[in-house]
This record gives sequence, structure tokens and C-alpha cells, in this order.
Amino acid sequence: MLIGLGGCATLFPQGYPWAPAEREVHAAKPKKPTRKVEAAPRPASATPKAAASTPVTPAATAPAVPTDIVGKAEGEVRSLLGAPAAETPRPPGKVLQFVGEGCAVDVHFFPDVKTGGFRALEVVSSAGTASPVACVGRIRDRRG
Repeated sequence: MLIGLGGCATLFPQGYPWAPAEREVHAAKPKKPTRKVEAAPRPASATPKAAASTPVTPAATAPAVPTDIVGKAEGEVRSLLGAPAAETPRPPGKVLQFVGEGCAVDVHFFPDVKTGGFRALEVVSSAGTASPVACVGRIRDRRG
């Protein structure tokens, strides 16, 4: 069954009763100019000069995760860290656990749609008190 939309115009020649009434359009009123407030100058003694000249130490900017592992293909991680102690499927990805001296890290892999393999997405400490970066260093040292 077909319903013609053109028939509505013949039923309501003065317009649709549910349509909003036409309103007058008023020009927007000009806004008042805003005043710019300038900050008062600081006294020379209040300017923090020591903080600006202090160099940032590498320890303060050290990454919390091993950036040389994240983003690597599974084969690259295995060649860097050796054989994993455990491999756990976690669909759609998997987790490889690597053990070092007094620590362990879990490397979470997820599918790489371009290559069909897996890439490391995250490195997490799973045992011990060492950070992931320190633990990866211990695992590498163990491999020699």
C-alpha cells in the first residue's frame, strides 16, 4: 500500500496545524566591549629562578614500563627475553610470563590485524617487588 505525501497539502492549504508559527527574527544586540584586566607584575624576589635552572634528572623521567618491549612482535619479545615460563591464552590475545631473579613480568599480547601475529601491548609485574623495567633488566641479565 502506498501513501502519497502530496495529499497533505490539499488537506491543510493554510499550513500544518502542528507546525510552529512563524516568528519574527530579531537582529542580535551588539555585545558590550569587555575590559582586559592585566596582571600586576611580580616582584623580582617572588620569581622562581632556581626551579627553572634545575636540570631534570633521568631518574625522574624514567618510564614505568619497558618501552623497548611494548609494541614489539611476539618473536622479537621472545628473542629479547628468552623462553617464557608460562603462556596463558586470554582471547583475543594471550599473556606470556617471564621470570627473573626474584621477580616476574606478564607481557600481554593482542592480535595485530596487519600481520596476523601478536604485538606486546602491556608489561605488568606479576611477582616480586621489582618494577617492570627493573624485572625486564634482571631477565636480560640472566640471559647474559
